[in-house]
Amino acid sequence: MRGSIVGTVLLSFILIFASLGSASSCEQFIAPVDGGRRDVAGLIREGPDGIIEAENAQDGFNYASNAVRSAKGGFRQVLFPSGFGYTAGATECYEVFEDPNAAQQRLRQAYFQAFIKAKAELTRGLRGLQGRGREILEEHIVEIDLALHSAYKPSSQCVADLEQVIEGLVCGYVVYEVDHDPQNQEVYVAVVTTPRTASTIANLSDFVVSCTSIDYGIDYVIRQISYGVIPPIGGKLITVPATGEVALISFGSEIIPRHENPTVEETYSQAAQRTAAISAKDAMIKMINGPSRSGHLPVGVASQIYSNGSWIYVVNVYLPNAVREARRCYEEMQKVGLDS
Repeated sequence: MRGSIVGTVLLSFILIFASLGSASSCEQFIAPVDGGRRDVAGLIREGPDGIIEAENAQDGFNYASNAVRSAKGGFRQVLFPSGFGYTAGATECYEVFEDPNAAQQRLRQAYFQAFIKAKAELTRGLRGLQGRGREILEEHIVEIDLALHSAYKPSSQCVADLEQVIEGLVCGYVVYEVDHDPQNQEVYVAVVTTPRTASTIANLSDFVVSCTSIDYGIDYVIRQISYGVIPPIGGKLITVPATGEVALISFGSEIIPRHENPTVEETYSQAAQRTAAISAKDAMIKMINGPSRSGHLPVGVASQIYSNGSWIYVVNVYLPNAVREARRCYEEMQKVGLDS
């Protein structure tokens, strides 16, 4: 009986995995990396201070991202009727190797480096806001600060502070665009942050993500894995301050070697899957048990395997709260004789 209860918990995790690839949850825009449009359909006005004014968020961020990409990196502020936000992006060049495995490794590294640089551009741009850009933020500081406190510190007193709001925006980004230009051997990554994204997600560190719901947090991390902008092996801790929920996500990935013989290539693929699974398992054990990496995966870890054609990914998700609840239900059923 206990196995069936835990199995139900695992099924719910897998249903969460199935949401991968759906549109991003911000109502103001759909990121191109999630299938949103890339064109600019409406009128755009760009002021002498570089601030972009658009008829809607999608047009504004698309225009800003194009401008940043043309400049090989940078930061832009965008205004639109329902609010405002910020775009930052960066490019990274890579070498081409005859060895396809080496080429894939270098391409993956380029995406990661562009992502790091884009986040640095966002931090530098937000902390350096001047003139009209800073005035716009100051005008909305109370409502933004209130939204951030409601999401992450519901029991604390809200005291509007510009520097705290800026740091909230720095941490509250979503990946907006990930693009590859093979002709110029270049990749581009852009991120966007708005008061709305910052009120739902906070990247507190490279390891810890705070969010308003566990489902959104899991989806957010899995998206970053699928975009290829974070290291191929690692883990994340997701927290929901409002409910006390916690999730651990570990992941491993491996290049799928190519071979002219389909049978041999399938053997290579299976070996890559095993290697990725071992990496994901070791990462989860390390998060739970510490650097020693000894021990076994706990009961209740859900695993999912997927591939983009070049890499194979294994992702593990562990929700301690959900597993504890499943065990509690099992114990309660034992007491009333429903476990037979």
